[in-house]
Amino acid sequence: MTVAESPRETARFADTAAFVISYPKCGRTWLRTMVGHYLLRGRPGDPLEIFEICRASPALPTLDFSSDDRPQHRHFSKIGTDKSIYRDKVVVFLARDPRDVIVSHYFQFTKRGGRKRAEKDEFAGGLSDFIRYPRGGVPNIVAFYNAWARARQAPRRFHLMTYEALHRDTAGELRRLIGVLELPDHGPAALDAAIAFGSFENMRRIEEVGALANPRLQNPRRDDPEAYKVRKGKVGGYRDYLGADDIAWIDDYLARELDDYFADYKQPGNLRDSAPV
Repeated sequence: MTVAESPRETARFADTAAFVISYPKCGRTWLRTMVGHYLLRGRPGDPLEIFEICRASPALPTLDFSSDDRPQHRHFSKIGTDKSIYRDKVVVFLARDPRDVIVSHYFQFTKRGGRKRAEKDEFAGGLSDFIRYPRGGVPNIVAFYNAWARARQAPRRFHLMTYEALHRDTAGELRRLIGVLELPDHGPAALDAAIAFGSFENMRRIEEVGALANPRLQNPRRDDPEAYKVRKGKVGGYRDYLGADDIAWIDDYLARELDDYFADYKQPGNLRDSAPV
């Protein structure tokens, strides 16, 4: 989100107390679905519209989910590093292994309209080319992660959450998130129901049948399994798509360029794959 994008977005930013921020394809829609279901507690509504759910209830702090400044659509050198506008906000930063992010974002870029929304749309290569591409590729992910690692003292409160930890202990990570965001404690049954609603199988079904009239879970090419928003939901799935040379290139780039705050992602991919998920 770029605050100066429009007066409407500027006003929305001012009205928001806490943000869940991530680079695209880090599991934000999955987390958003679970949190929205948890807040609705069985009431009618779209669980993906978190901001509206919170605005409708005076008991809830206003919460929004964002990519911050749409980093996937710009040259990596233009990704913003000044996060002082968040000085009065709570920020939860959702990270994911860049190796998995880049594969998922490649399909978002080529099959779900990402190319049209980028600053330029001249890219016409394959996945191997895209990982090195300066507008949406691994350099973008690293620049965005680094910007937040180095500005994590800017918000009133900052909390790091990872996609891998959310997979490993979904209930525990959600409980911690509820505490960080100062959301009401509705008890374990509400948490379990939110996790069940956000399961890969249920979210895939929602997307397949168009159960939510929300563009975030709409697939314009249902005959193409790689065009789904809910595509794989795997940790380490990049190995199904990337060859050894491309993984080695990413490993080297992360080791050299990624901030040590994300030290776990700086490990070579083969070591990360050996860890429990």
